Amino acid sequence: MTTYNKKITPATLVYEPQEKDITTGTLLPMIRDDIDITDNHREINKIECLQVSKGPPRYRSQRYILAYILFGGVMNSFFLRANLGIAIVCMVNHTAISTKELLNKSESVLKKTIVNESLASLSRDKQRFKTKDALRINAMHLDNRDLGLSRTAASLNNLTTNFEQNDKYKCLNLDEGQETTEDGPFKWDKQTQGFLLGAMFWSYMAISFPGNAFIRNVSKKMVIAITMGLMSGSTLFIHVAAWWSPWAVFIIKLLHGGCTVIAINTIYGMWTTWAPPEERTGLIAICFGGSVCALAIVFPISGFLCKYGLWGGWPSIFYFFGLVGLLWTLIFVLFTADKPALHRSITREERTYIESSMSSSVKDVTPPTPWISILRSTPVWGVICLQSAYSWSLYLLLLTLPQYMKEVLKHKIDSNGLYTMVPFLMMWILSSVYGQAVDCVIRKGWIRLIVVRKVSAIIANFVPSILLIILSFMDCTQPILAEAILIVAVGVMGINLGIFFPTPYDIAPQFAQSIITLTNSVSSVNGILAPYAVATITKDRTREQWQVVFFITSAMLAAGAVAYCIMAKVDIQHWALPENQKTKASSHDHEEATIVNE
Repeated sequence: MTTYNKKITPATLVYEPQEKDITTGTLLPMIRDDIDITDNHREINKIECLQVSKGPPRYRSQRYILAYILFGGVMNSFFLRANLGIAIVCMVNHTAISTKELLNKSESVLKKTIVNESLASLSRDKQRFKTKDALRINAMHLDNRDLGLSRTAASLNNLTTNFEQNDKYKCLNLDEGQETTEDGPFKWDKQTQGFLLGAMFWSYMAISFPGNAFIRNVSKKMVIAITMGLMSGSTLFIHVAAWWSPWAVFIIKLLHGGCTVIAINTIYGMWTTWAPPEERTGLIAICFGGSVCALAIVFPISGFLCKYGLWGGWPSIFYFFGLVGLLWTLIFVLFTADKPALHRSITREERTYIESSMSSSVKDVTPPTPWISILRSTPVWGVICLQSAYSWSLYLLLLTLPQYMKEVLKHKIDSNGLYTMVPFLMMWILSSVYGQAVDCVIRKGWIRLIVVRKVSAIIANFVPSILLIILSFMDCTQPILAEAILIVAVGVMGINLGIFFPTPYDIAPQFAQSIITLTNSVSSVNGILAPYAVATITKDRTREQWQVVFFITSAMLAAGAVAYCIMAKVDIQHWALPENQKTKASSHDHEEATIVNE
């Protein structure tokens, strides 16, 4: 029989498997599985080690090195996703658009005034031409026409006064003598801008499920390298495409959407073979913390390049991030592997620790995805609700926060990026710290996992929900307070990353990638709706219109948290168990039912 010889090391408690020689009764080191066993004198009962060394410290651990490399990959994908959000502020000729809108509105008022005056004049003419004094009537008619013109001029004066008193102009004199707008070469109205900002999410939804079926059967490393390379390379052509047509930019963003969803789902799927359960939340939080770190970095860099970059500023944004993406792709190809067994630099201790910690359901060949069971699963829908609320808020901030900074808080483009950076920097810090804290709580057994998940969901959504309502009442006369509220709201919202990403592994480890594909697909709809909703609601770029946007976002965050708390679970669902474990579970349930009946 196999026994275990306990060894205490500074790092951890290690159990070394041994076996007993039947003939001599002595303990011998257990024969490795990869050596052919031919000695009939040995009785071997293979039992996995209870606990093994975790390998080298984190800074040399390959699973943590992978986490930071994938952190860069997620960051790069969000670079390419977000840079258009601030570049478009520099690309658009705001003066021409504002003048056009003013002229259109003035023309509309003039036409309405003239029509009303003409109708009133005709009505009066009918009565006056019934009299015999035609000359007197004609004179009065001319006087009325003069009166109509006077009223039209008065209407124009009132219109001018209303524009001057509008929120848009309240803070124009705060920095006298400085430029208040930065105009680009393109006359794209609000609808066109929303159309381009939401373009990538059309292909994001369309490619999700076919892409998931494809990546299940091929090398994940190869898929990530190809998709990230395509995204980065195509970004270099946005400069030329923008001069050609907004439709050309739209097509490139469609390519980005398809590549993004495949890359993100594949990155998530890599943790199936690399993340031990007790470190899963922390590793995934590090990896996907790249999304919020990207948002913290992309805005100030883009703002600086927009103001001081080459070729008019905004083209250098796309060239810079495209080259950064290609460089990351090269690093990823050189220093990663699909699983520990294929990695050239991993230590034997770390490989053993990772592989021994995985459940048998993850080690075995993944069976066909039970989509019907997934769609009928209440915990899955809880994740969908939470991620959808988070995605609406994230895409709203990702794609339109620079516009809010410019239109309501009146920040200039060079400071716009800096002010936009700080909230996402706080989001990255809190999401990373939260992931490590949850792992510690899980290892210590201080709080039940389901309690941790639900309390975190309440904090991560209700706090930003309340703060966004308060923020909606701020304007350009309160920039410091508005920025402080925004920092706290966005920062706390980042805790969501440590909830809906690990939960699929909690409830269905072998189908986690399929579940996250489903949740990403559903939540990506908000990537289309958010910029269109903002463009439709904020046509006049006033604080009151942005207030409506923040109220909607606040309601969605609260609803997502409530739905998750009602439906969430953290135990492996019956439909997600391997067939042999399903049989055992069913037998156990039957035995318990029999005992209860007796």
